[in-house]
Amino acid sequence: MNVYQKGYYVLFNTVTDAVNALDAQNFGQARELLISGQQTCEELFLASEMPQKDILEEASTKAEA
Repeated sequence: MNVYQKGYYVLFNTVTDAVNALDAQNFGQARELLISGQQTCEELFLASEMPQKDILEEASTKAEA
């Protein structure tokens, strides 16, 4: 699984949890969940062994497809 797939799963689950928190009118929890998800994805990206140039080229290629 590449860094984008991991990030997608993290953000998808985070957004789902945040929507549930919003439905319960727990706005502070929703905010914290979104911040945490963003930070986790940033850490995944920065910790990936793929050089940044290759990551950007991979993203560009996928966007063009």
